[in-house]
Amino acid sequence: MVEYQRTFPYNMKHFPYQPATMLAPMEGFSNAALRQAIAHCGKPGVLCTEFIRVNQSKITPRMMKKHVIKVPGIPLSVQVMGNVAELMADSAGALVDAGADIVDVNLGCPTQRAAKANVGAALLKDPKRLYKILSDMRKQIPETTWFSAKIRAGFEESDHVLTIAKAVEAAGCDFIIVHPRRGKDVYQGKADWRIIALIKQTVNIPVVANGDVFYPKDVVAIRETTQADAVMIGRGALRNPWIFRQINEMDAGENMFRPEPMEIFEWMIEYFESLSVFLETKPDRILPKFKELSRHMFRLIRDPKDFMKTSLRTQTNDDFIADIRKGFEQIQSEELCFF
Repeated sequence: MVEYQRTFPYNMKHFPYQPATMLAPMEGFSNAALRQAIAHCGKPGVLCTEFIRVNQSKITPRMMKKHVIKVPGIPLSVQVMGNVAELMADSAGALVDAGADIVDVNLGCPTQRAAKANVGAALLKDPKRLYKILSDMRKQIPETTWFSAKIRAGFEESDHVLTIAKAVEAAGCDFIIVHPRRGKDVYQGKADWRIIALIKQTVNIPVVANGDVFYPKDVVAIRETTQADAVMIGRGALRNPWIFRQINEMDAGENMFRPEPMEIFEWMIEYFESLSVFLETKPDRILPKFKELSRHMFRLIRDPKDFMKTSLRTQTNDDFIADIRKGFEQIQSEELCFF
């Protein structure tokens, strides 16, 4: 087994942000409009962009303008995905210049497209190449900007996850984010938090735990199981945009906020309108994106309702909004599952 030796200084002893939570980078979701909308519901410690592909050239100014948009008072992690060391290093430097607080590398995307391009989780099959890419990127990132990598437990098997984690540490990353499923699992099965705990015991950099965190009680459980330094939440925040507020209140020993059904509906409409403005397109053209988010939010409702199916079959923005409005008007507060 290759022994990876770190030549870069350890600049981060503890996760530097409070609250120690992160909104996950999610393809198709983590745009500036969603980041702003979720931050308004309750402050996470860090907001993350969806990944930026680095293929034929480094990141362009147009791409940076689209992605590097900050919410005042909340640090921004900008994620990149690629496998050409020189281009990834150049892109890291460009993102630093653009104002990214954290440069993060996607080593977890499980899609077939990523696998065919040998990026994302597919890079976990080649720790030597992964180490080279991250090391070259580290050289372009000053100590004033944090550097991280988000990994899975492996691509097809998890046997070498500690080797991968050590390679990430040795390459100069300040912290590591772990989603403990293999690439081939996508989101099937249960995230094995014990893998995160094992990595936490192995590396000397902070570890951020990710995977199957849907309720505030899950945050308590994943902290206890893994002893991780921070928690990242993805699909749980799509389901419940108030989860970061609830976590902050839980940690402070306060009563946790519970939105009423029509507050959820109003949040959805406000987000839909802001997404239309952000994408500079008519609402009907982004209706598929709105429906996709709605599928997640409908999981807040304890028992299936007819409108959850009929609304997704509508063809226009007006019909969709009318359907979900009528549905949420009929829901009782106790039918919502927040905790």
